[in-house]
Amino acid sequence: MRALTLSTIVTPASAIPEGYNAGALINIQKTGAPTDVVPQDPHALLRELEAINMTLSPETWQAKFVKDDEAPRPYAEASEKDKATNLGWKPQWQNWAAARQATKKGQPVANAISKSTLASLKGHQSNFAQKAVDRLITMAKQQIGDDEQITKDLAETTADKVSEALTAAVYGSVVAKQKWTEAGSYPTGSTTIDACDNDGTIEGKQPLVYILLCLAAEKGSATDSSKPLAHQQTPLGWDTIGGAVHTQLTTVLKYCGVPSKGPITATGIRNALDNLRNSIQIHGGTGYLGFHKASTCTGSSEQGICVQYKTKIKDSTNDFETITYVAEMKRAAEMLDRRAAALQKRIDQQKALSAAVVQAYSLGHEIQALGQLAHQSTLPKTFQEKTIQVTENKKECETIKKATECKEQQPKCEWKNKDANEGPHCKLNETHEAQKATQTSGTGATGCARHGTDRKACESDKTGDKQNCAWRKGKDNEDDKENEKCRNGSFLATKKFALSMVSAAFVALLF
Repeated sequence: MRALTLSTIVTPASAIPEGYNAGALINIQKTGAPTDVVPQDPHALLRELEAINMTLSPETWQAKFVKDDEAPRPYAEASEKDKATNLGWKPQWQNWAAARQATKKGQPVANAISKSTLASLKGHQSNFAQKAVDRLITMAKQQIGDDEQITKDLAETTADKVSEALTAAVYGSVVAKQKWTEAGSYPTGSTTIDACDNDGTIEGKQPLVYILLCLAAEKGSATDSSKPLAHQQTPLGWDTIGGAVHTQLTTVLKYCGVPSKGPITATGIRNALDNLRNSIQIHGGTGYLGFHKASTCTGSSEQGICVQYKTKIKDSTNDFETITYVAEMKRAAEMLDRRAAALQKRIDQQKALSAAVVQAYSLGHEIQALGQLAHQSTLPKTFQEKTIQVTENKKECETIKKATECKEQQPKCEWKNKDANEGPHCKLNETHEAQKATQTSGTGATGCARHGTDRKACESDKTGDKQNCAWRKGKDNEDDKENEKCRNGSFLATKKFALSMVSAAFVALLF
């Protein structure tokens, strides 16, 4: 059992310190739960990415999701061929249809796209950008993966729910609060000291307000010489409490001091609980909170102004955590922790998806810049061929549903789930595709070797006034450095470098 010892606390002379520890918990309830912070839903950013993706897609694809009057086409009205051959479309159809609607003229996302360089992309460039955005969408969905749990956490930890737990800690329940604070109604047993000798239990609960009465009120008419909580300022006896609990409770609650301006924290709640727990002492095998000289809490200096935890806390039992005000305060603290964690996850989602949207809009600039690095007659074909090939390879891998068949397609495909033999786990080997794209860049431009020993033909190989080939010795990283032969000229060397840069950029954007 955890040791229970009296904590050190600075209080007015001759007053019972435990009441101030209880008052600290009551002040937490007075301060109240923090105002709810409502983070932006990351799905709005995901929808924007999907609208960008739809804009860059072929017209034939976009047409699947609208009727002739531009109204959204439901999945039920999709072509029978599409439904039969693309079983995975159904869960995504509604989002795709919404993305198509977002691209209509006048829509906010459509306006943003029209003002960006994405609107100027055509043909292979548009196809290239669409594949890159598709990749961003995949990453965005992975980032949002546990959003259902985050949404649940935020819904179950609102300020109202935290306040409900704090109210239950102080009064026993939200309903019981009315009995404690309104005239003409009071909880059964709250007008006598009897429950102070029985765990402070009132109507099956152990509310903090009754604990405070046990530590603040004297026996009878308050003429005893004992010094309960704030006795020197306002003597209070159980005879006075009588049937006017709400009036006397207002007086007692003032003993708790001035509440903090907040915000309350989970750490603050737990620290206050620790202080109160450490104030409980074991006497005669039973736990007591407050002043005690005998085995009962009668409100007298000859016996005790206290709470006797007759069943909850003994030398062989520590059920402190099950006391109502303890359990409810801990529940409030757990909700605060849970909400803080959920909010941080939402913030991380927001940052990641915002960055993805910015990257999507910047694709137009990047693709146009890449276009200036390579020769106009070669670049479009290079982009188109690589984009189409990667797309076909990706589709081919994803149609495979068995691990054995996927492994047969290595290194093009790879099985992503080592614990499963079947399922949608066969994916394109992106590392292999990246290496292949880099290795094949520029291979069509290195044709100077075809001139062999014909120096004249070599030196005549030009593009305008640019020297494609040159008769010279080798440079660093070239073979046969000491011998003169037909090698790439400055134009082809620059072109080869540009194409390798394009390939690297292609891989970076697509993967």
